[in-house]
Amino acid sequence: MRTRHTLTAVTAAALLALTGCSSQSEPDAPADKPPASSSPTPTLSVSDCADAVYEVDSAARDAGTDPADRLMPDPCVGLTADQYMDAIMTATQRLNQEARDDLQDQIDEAAEDQ
Repeated sequence: MRTRHTLTAVTAAALLALTGCSSQSEPDAPADKPPASSSPTPTLSVSDCADAVYEVDSAARDAGTDPADRLMPDPCVGLTADQYMDAIMTATQRLNQEARDDLQDQIDEAAEDQ
């Protein structure tokens, strides 16, 4: 029984020591560090990327090629993987909506011809 209490006390002390070490704050940045440049950085837009992906995929569809073979369009370079996937999803939804609209137009035309 005494061994269990000792083991528990040692474990608790070790956990407290580790907790204390992990809660230390990082030192402040050195004062002589140069400020960030004031030049504007290019704004990366998921919307611009989605438009570029749409154009590439639309052209691939019209040419009968696989849009999965495309390279990342320039407006997408620098986006995070999640942002790029959002852009691909947006472009795909646009393409799918266009395809559904085209199909509905064909169905309507066929119904009128009968």
